[in-house]
Amino acid sequence: MLEVGGVPVAIVEAKRTRRSAADGIGQAKVYAQLLDIPLAYASNGKVTVRIDTANGKEDYNVPFPTPAEAWEHFQIAKGLSDRTVQAYIEPFNRELRLSNGKVKEPRYYQRTAVDRTVERLLAGDRRLLVVMATGTGKSFLAMQIAWKLQKTPFVAGRTPRILYLADRNLLVDQPRLREFVPVFGENAIHKFAGTMKTGRDIYFGLYQNLGAGQENWYREYPADYFDAIVVDECHRGTSTTDSTWRQLLEYFEPAAQIGLTATPVVHEGADTYRHFGDPIFEYSLAQGIEDGFLAPYAVRRVVLSADAFGYSPGDGELDLFGNETPDGLYESPQFERVVAMLSRTETAARHLSDYLKSHDRHAKTIIFCVNSDHADAMRRAMHNENSDITAEDPDYVVRIVSAEYESDRLLANFSDPERQSPRSPRPPSFCRPASTFPRCATSCCSGRSVRWLCSSRSSAAARGSTRTPTSGSSKSSTTAVPPGCSRTRSSIARRWWKPRRRSTARERWSNRRTPSTNPPSTWPRTSSTKRASTTRTR
Repeated sequence: MLEVGGVPVAIVEAKRTRRSAADGIGQAKVYAQLLDIPLAYASNGKVTVRIDTANGKEDYNVPFPTPAEAWEHFQIAKGLSDRTVQAYIEPFNRELRLSNGKVKEPRYYQRTAVDRTVERLLAGDRRLLVVMATGTGKSFLAMQIAWKLQKTPFVAGRTPRILYLADRNLLVDQPRLREFVPVFGENAIHKFAGTMKTGRDIYFGLYQNLGAGQENWYREYPADYFDAIVVDECHRGTSTTDSTWRQLLEYFEPAAQIGLTATPVVHEGADTYRHFGDPIFEYSLAQGIEDGFLAPYAVRRVVLSADAFGYSPGDGELDLFGNETPDGLYESPQFERVVAMLSRTETAARHLSDYLKSHDRHAKTIIFCVNSDHADAMRRAMHNENSDITAEDPDYVVRIVSAEYESDRLLANFSDPERQSPRSPRPPSFCRPASTFPRCATSCCSGRSVRWLCSSRSSAAARGSTRTPTSGSSKSSTTAVPPGCSRTRSSIARRWWKPRRRSTARERWSNRRTPSTNPPSTWPRTSSTKRASTTRTR
């Protein structure tokens, strides 16, 4: 791939000389489409085929372009001006780090989405829609867009003011703390929480905190205060024409509005495309799985009888509060909204619990519910169905909603791979779950709801929880150990081992032909002595 100033401008699919250059044309076209490159080549070293995707032409046996020629062709094919070309030549932010310390680089599809979005914004477009599957990095995409808008002449004379809008605390706090604060700093960011501040570059807010549909606090700002608004999960409230949340976007009409979603909606009363227009970029769930960025899944469809046939209350049937249930036929869209069937919830919990019992009861499971009341009923049903575990670990199943006590900590603990329940303590750093250990690991620790294996190998490890300092040592060697563990931390550390290196075929053949200088003890002494004496004679 040819890059000019970090911008991909041409790509080559190379084949062996014994193959035809035409064999690589199909691959070259696919790569050019994925990377949004207008110029592709297929070559076997002797013949080169050029594919110009912008003009729809193919040329046979042509030379490769120089970087200057490829860059000029890129600008012409994209129709870039001196202003919009800044969307491509401005480098991406590289301050975020992965868990291994490496720079978090944007993936190929994120680069394309960011460049297209910034280019259209610099060209003057005011409504943009980006459709990307869940888990493909929409918040990271929003951060890169904000970064490039600050580095390009999007607003003359000052830094653009950007509003990140969502309808849930989690959708605001995660991108703010994980992507935006490490890049832009705490002082440049403000989250609306009852106070309306100015003088910031990036604002985060919920529709509710901005008073949408109630006090309308957002009207304290001028209509042209924000230069760009990023609407996360834009298929929800803002897609409805007459919703109170849509009024907020209509008030800030002068701002460029970027909708991010994985599932645009089109039905009566709600249309995502009507407000944001056709998507300028799409990355589907199937593409994410094929590229290896998302995990494959299998759908196990289960239909309860109430959903299959509906529910009709009998004559005089009362609800939990002693009121008569209105007559009628209730179906799936009305469950947990108009009528809540506890038997339906308990049946679903029983089926899910049976499935977990046959697989892994400690496998982390997420159950999506209609609302907080439905989540509480499902939590209670799952709690009762797994009473043998909840008797030992009351927090085996919890409800994680914004109204829950310490909901942020519960979610963070649930996301921790080393915890088996949202409130269970983390194991010591020198203990790990059994599934992450070598096969020869020895069980020596016992936790509350999970059995842990220490990293020791020898069964003759020292006993006790402390060690006596050696003579001449001025430092104490007392070491904390996990509850119930009978070995010291030093003995546990000593039992780490490295797997033996597999011998090569040459080594195995050499050992087979050359007798060992240290024969096994099972050989007869006479044979060993004769072999040794013969060697000395030679």
